[in-house]
Amino acid sequence: HEKGTKVSVDFGPNHTSNIHPWVSDHPEYYMTSSSKPSWPSAWKSSDYSSPVWFLNGSKYFYSAFQTGSLYDLNYMYMADGGTTYPVRTLMKDVAKYWLDCGFDGLRMDAVRYIV
Repeated sequence: HEKGTKVSVDFGPNHTSNIHPWVSDHPEYYMTSSSKPSWPSAWKSSDYSSPVWFLNGSKYFYSAFQTGSLYDLNYMYMADGGTTYPVRTLMKDVAKYWLDCGFDGLRMDAVRYIV
């Protein structure tokens, strides 16, 4: 910053690790299903052979990156009787945290997979 350089951080807002505390504490924050849906790969719309749903406990979690280690967040989930979007609020707080740390911007990849 002293030399006029701007610094950005790579920010992946569409998923967390499969071992993030939210997975067990708030599975509703994720794209989940009680049975395994038949969805194609996010990368190839005709590819149904690549796994995108991974069983964790009694729920299947969606993983657009097909790794099973990155679970996609559910930005459409509404809490409090349908008045708030907790995932949106939480991820805004995460972005604010990094900007408050002194980063000048966020580079967001694969945001088209958020919804």
